[in-house]
Amino acid sequence: MKNSSNQIENFVSTSQGALVVKGSGENKYYLFSLEWANSEGNLFISEIDMTLDSENGEVVSSRRIGVGFTEHMISVRHPCKGVWLILHQRDNNSFVALHVYDGIILSSVKSNIGEVHSLNSNYLKWMGSFFLNKNNILVNLNFFGFFEILHFDPFSGNISNPLLIDSGNPYISGSFSPNDSIFYAASGDLKSSWIDQYDFRHYDINAIKDSKTKVGAISNQILVPSSKMAIGKDRKIYYTSGYKNKSLTVISNPDKIGMGCQVNELAISNDFYISNKAFPTP
Repeated sequence: MKNSSNQIENFVSTSQGALVVKGSGENKYYLFSLEWANSEGNLFISEIDMTLDSENGEVVSSRRIGVGFTEHMISVRHPCKGVWLILHQRDNNSFVALHVYDGIILSSVKSNIGEVHSLNSNYLKWMGSFFLNKNNILVNLNFFGFFEILHFDPFSGNISNPLLIDSGNPYISGSFSPNDSIFYAASGDLKSSWIDQYDFRHYDINAIKDSKTKVGAISNQILVPSSKMAIGKDRKIYYTSGYKNKSLTVISNPDKIGMGCQVNELAISNDFYISNKAFPTP
């Protein structure tokens, strides 16, 4: 796409580096791009006009709209118009929800709550991902850090009621099941990775913790910042490590509680490595 080189250079985030949102016009789109953790954490917005360059699209404008963010970013539709863009600041516990409509920030809501995203001794503390289901449960995974859940209010943009599910383990990959009642989280070490299942039917910390079930383990798949899970059109969940092997792990029945979800380790082989950049953001 023409005029996109600067945006490509900027969103080298390992997890949720870029989001595309459709504008109110038929051929207008907006790209939100976020720098990776070893940079300043700049957030950019670029307007894309799909009528240009023989309808291949062209970036017509780009500007910085924020700085000092971690790699966490997700968008959700606003009940009235536009979207909420949810981010997190560095070295504090501040969530930021931006109400954006046609490239214009209508409001900014800050919620100081939950765990601190601290640099500590390395920038890996700023890596991680957000996940949001239809019940407005926001999952916050942090690489070399923690796994917490919170509640997002789509009307006000406020985030509340934090529950710390786990700390001290690396988390970066995850996915809700297609029916939004189950969450799968990938954790691991330098030798292997594994997938834990959590029952989210009740917003209760003890119930969620007690429901934890290890449903899969991959001995030749290292958990790295480029790991990613995503739901396919067939309602299965696909998981890639980013490197080390050239295969995808598949959760065949992700709406089922327990081992019936059927995790098929390294089920699909490829001739190339697949990273998170090859997977769409749900």
